[in-house]
Amino acid sequence: MNAEVSVKAAELYAASQKTNHRLTEAESLRLATAFVNGADCILTECANFRDATDVAVFTLDEI
Repeated sequence: MNAEVSVKAAELYAASQKTNHRLTEAESLRLATAFVNGADCILTECANFRDATDVAVFTLDEI
């Protein structure tokens, strides 16, 4: 965890609270970590990630 991830997580969390696709604080941290580190895709149990990022998101159910 660093300041850049923390700030991005706060931004993602705040933005998600204004939509029907709300993220938890933990989900926001995971998504921010992937975003800051330049992930090409994200494997998660949270389908809401699709609405929070342009990065390709795959759920465990899809694999």
